[in-house]
Amino acid sequence: MRIDVHAHYYPPAYLEVLERAYAHPTTPREIGVRRILDGKIRPTPAMSRLDDRLAEMDRFGVDMQVLSVSIPQAYHADRATAVAMAQAANDGTAEACRRYPARFKGFASLPLPHVDAALDELARAIDQLGLHGVVLGGNVLQEPLDKPEFAPLFDEINRRNLAVFIHPMVPCGVECMQEYDLAAAVGYMLDSCLAALRLVYSGTCERCPNLRPILCHAGGYLPFQWERLNASYYTRPEARARISRPPTEYLKRFFYDNANFHVPALRCALETVGASQLMLGSDYPFGLGDIGKMVSSFEALGLGPEDRARVESGNALSVLR
Repeated sequence: MRIDVHAHYYPPAYLEVLERAYAHPTTPREIGVRRILDGKIRPTPAMSRLDDRLAEMDRFGVDMQVLSVSIPQAYHADRATAVAMAQAANDGTAEACRRYPARFKGFASLPLPHVDAALDELARAIDQLGLHGVVLGGNVLQEPLDKPEFAPLFDEINRRNLAVFIHPMVPCGVECMQEYDLAAAVGYMLDSCLAALRLVYSGTCERCPNLRPILCHAGGYLPFQWERLNASYYTRPEARARISRPPTEYLKRFFYDNANFHVPALRCALETVGASQLMLGSDYPFGLGDIGKMVSSFEALGLGPEDRARVESGNALSVLR
């Protein structure tokens, strides 16, 4: 069995809310969202049509995808708009799971930065809609995930023992990445790395031992800087202020999908965290995503039967509700 944990789906009702919310963008973040909506989401029918992807999944032997919305997530300064976005995303994702129960599962979106509304929607999405974990953006309207106001949300996710799929958003500093698609090329990976490290260094992962984060794109830059992270911990007092162990000890609890199809990079991630922490991820149907490359890059690792089964499905099944 092959489970793709990094697959995006924009339910039509969610797209309608997005169109209204970002009809007149003004800030660099809003402009970035609008560009993605007009240039990447709308022109790709598979973003909002489930039938278009089933043949592609079958072609490469992928049994199941875990669906999530991507940028901009259900994040909006206006509470009512954020709630409408989250409800549309979750209702549409749950409907996809009901329509194809053997092919699709889904991560719940939450209407942040409104924590009380997010807690209500988390309960509805998991308990009533039957979704299988949570997707969080790497930042919330340019605010970090370790912002103290978000602590009750992580405490509840920890209490429920839910998987948390961390996906990059429009990154901080996007005004320097407007040309050449630099946000997608480098900015998104940095956003994921910052999100993971802030959850670690803030003590969130220590306080919430049941958190099951899944970091996309093979962990971005983290596997390549593993030793440097620990060096900072031992040399800088501020890196030790809220955690009792080196940061990599917490990062070993994270899972990492293989949506980085450069095989040497995947070998680095494999040697760094082991097959017990890797999952399949395609980033389909975005242009930089590819179900076929997800499978071929995984095959190129040449894993033995036990490790192969872990990466293909075992690890995902162990953390998905």
